[in-house]
Amino acid sequence: MTLRKSTSSTKKAASLALTDFEVGQKVTATVKKVEEYGLFLKIDGSEISGLCHKSEVRPFSLLLCVVLIIDLE
Repeated sequence: MTLRKSTSSTKKAASLALTDFEVGQKVTATVKKVEEYGLFLKIDGSEISGLCHKSEVRPFSLLLCVVLIIDLE
């Protein structure tokens, strides 16, 4: 999963920031949108979103995500 800071202007402060994550860290997330190429996810307990490419999705009922890239730009 590739992480990026949310671009939406939310007044509520997120409890976790992009800098709180590390490559290889396992996180739980909520699926926000499904596209042909993958899933858009929002990490639980934060305003951080990510893209999980379809090649990384496995047929499980519980989605456990691993951080692969952190884009600080």
